[in-house]
Amino acid sequence: MRIGIIGKPSSGKTTIFDSLTGKDATEKKGHIGIVKVEDERLDKLYKFYPESKKINATIEFVDIPGFNLRDENIKNVDGYLLVIGAYMQPEFEIEKEVREIQEEMIISDMAAIEKRLSRIKKSRITPDIEQEKKILEKIIPALENGKTIYNLGLKEEEIQKISGFSFLTLKPIFVVINEKEGRKGAVYHYQEIPVLTICGELEKEIAELPEEERKSFFQEMGIKETGVEKVVSAVYSYIGLISFFTIGKDEVRAWSIKKGTPAVKAAGKIHTDMERGFIRAQVVHYSDFISLNGSLKEAKAKGVLRLEGKDYIVQDGDIIEIRFSV
Repeated sequence: MRIGIIGKPSSGKTTIFDSLTGKDATEKKGHIGIVKVEDERLDKLYKFYPESKKINATIEFVDIPGFNLRDENIKNVDGYLLVIGAYMQPEFEIEKEVREIQEEMIISDMAAIEKRLSRIKKSRITPDIEQEKKILEKIIPALENGKTIYNLGLKEEEIQKISGFSFLTLKPIFVVINEKEGRKGAVYHYQEIPVLTICGELEKEIAELPEEERKSFFQEMGIKETGVEKVVSAVYSYIGLISFFTIGKDEVRAWSIKKGTPAVKAAGKIHTDMERGFIRAQVVHYSDFISLNGSLKEAKAKGVLRLEGKDYIVQDGDIIEIRFSV
């Protein structure tokens, strides 16, 4: 999952980026930082395999300079985190700024669609091109009415058909209100877009604190969750992400996929060979595994360890072993 951080130069977006990708980042280089998705279920699974390597799911944040819609960094992300400096402007300007950004994205997508449809008119119409044309023509009225492609309700196969165009409004957008420390943040709403309130400067300080000092700092400041926890939670909730796990002597690992993903596609998340040569998925749910003290043998005896086919819809918390042959 790759999230691009955008916003005006005065918004404090780089401060937000630094707060999200502080000391806890698994990797940080320049304007790109990768952070772990904390999951206590993974921690508990790891206790059964202490000699293995624990690998969390991750989110990559990209601090995108400026707001050039032609920038490849703008296109090559899975979603956008729009930072607005609430301390710099009246509250009524916030919705206006979100609307302006969306309108620029819509105009860009409209231009791309019109260009493609113009080329289609000059092309030999195959069944694939005809299908693509119908999808694009379906999108146009929504964009003209100020709606995004993301919220149009396209089917997964329709999205796959147009994914190569890197439409900006095909991706979700989140809003972070960069508040001033000590200010009681108002509740902001804009249509269906998730809106978070974060004090960038305070979160940046927290991100730089040693782990042992954070708990006392949280208690002193009355903080229940960090900015990165708020953002990760919003990303998972809005995009509809879930986690499944793989366990073994080598590694215990969490994987993030979209809700509704079939087992064969989840296998491809681990390795393309597993998707290509998929045979069966051995599945036990986390709650059953924990209740049986981490015993796969007991899980099988109790009938909660089962074999599933490629069309099985992976559930949040499933522990999966892929059987495949290539």
